[in-house]
Amino acid sequence: MRKLHLKMSMSLDGFVGGPNGELEWLFKHSDPKSDEWEAAAISDASLHVMGSKTYADMFSWWPYSNETFANPMNCIPKAVFTRRDTASVRDVKPTQAVNDAAKAAEASGERKREPDPKVLKVWQDAYIATGPM
Repeated sequence: MRKLHLKMSMSLDGFVGGPNGELEWLFKHSDPKSDEWEAAAISDASLHVMGSKTYADMFSWWPYSNETFANPMNCIPKAVFTRRDTASVRDVKPTQAVNDAAKAAEASGERKREPDPKVLKVWQDAYIATGPM
């Protein structure tokens, strides 16, 4: 049996994003060396578990990204927990924070890549766990 490893980023109040979905605090103090270490650490994960809002943001970002974390984020199978129905979870609409990040990346000259159909399939095949809490 494999060990369970948890990698979680959240603020002291228990949230990942700020009141408006902002995520800047996650990336303020990163550097290339720590990013490489973290990407290597999460590459061994068997499952990426998230809520439906995080899933929508990540699906809207990682398949198109050239960042260090793109490969592990795109390759690891996903499970999404939600109270909404499966169809609404799969109808991905990025939040304003993701739209803002994409605009900032584009303004800095970063180019988005065309996603590999296999990568999109990994995201589309996410296990959706629905129902009341």
